[in-house]
Amino acid sequence: MIFITWFLAGKTAALCFNITPRGRFLRSRLARLVIVLSPLFFSTWVAITRIEDYVGCSLNRLFARLITFQSAIIEKM
Repeated sequence: MIFITWFLAGKTAALCFNITPRGRFLRSRLARLVIVLSPLFFSTWVAITRIEDYVGCSLNRLFARLITFQSAIIEKM
């Protein structure tokens, strides 16, 4: 999502304060910032909701620890 954010920032000139881009909608700095930061907000929202979903079940945490422990042992071999 960082790549998409930087790509949109380059296309909309959101971080270039001396340049006024063409188009009526993109002349607003707030609109450009909303367009640029929306992928980061969306990915943060998805990450937070995924964490909240998995916190409740203790069995998921147990199996995640077992998988991590096994992969660490395999890596050390």
